[in-house]
Amino acid sequence: MEIKELLSGIAIIIDDEIKNKESGDLICKICDNLRNNHIPILEYDKIPDEEEIKNFKNISFILLDWLLYEPIFGIQRDEKLFIKHNIEFLKKIKE
Repeated sequence: MEIKELLSGIAIIIDDEIKNKESGDLICKICDNLRNNHIPILEYDKIPDEEEIKNFKNISFILLDWLLYEPIFGIQRDEKLFIKHNIEFLKKIKE
């Protein structure tokens, strides 16, 4: 089955490595594959703010890095807090 049969429409991809094309991260390969199949992508390296989320209409699919850690300097990372933040984002998208 080809990717065009599985995924169609506009995609939102959120991953902290998405802008680091030289990293070899899998997300970069996924983006390239989508682009090569003429699937439009909105790329983010962090969760967009609420004003931007309000404009996400008719999005076909979202790829979200579940371990997306936004940089917080001087504060130890709390994985549960980041996961909660990701869940809240998905709820806002669903609205």
